Amino acid sequence: MSKVIELPVHSIAHSRAGDKGNVSNVSLITYNKNGWENIKVNATESKVLEIFKHLGATNVTRYELPNLMALNFLVRRPYQAYLPHHLLLLEVYLTILL
Repeated sequence: MSKVIELPVHSIAHSRAGDKGNVSNVSLITYNKNGWENIKVNATESKVLEIFKHLGATNVTRYELPNLMALNFLVRRPYQAYLPHHLLLLEVYLTILL
């Protein structure tokens, strides 16, 4: 049986974020293959939506970039729900435990 260790995301990946209108872009880029295998399983659309729901998110689409060992998420919300990208990064770092 394997041992489960909870780590903050920034220990296995770095992140980039930005926003344009009512769509925000959050990327998780892993440092190595082990991190990539982990986020592929654990960083799901539903988990990311749950993280950002309190900030007005209504839909999340996940894109895999295996050659870069990265995931890209488009977080959609009503136009009036402004979501600055620095809050997106903070939410990712503090909430997703892989």
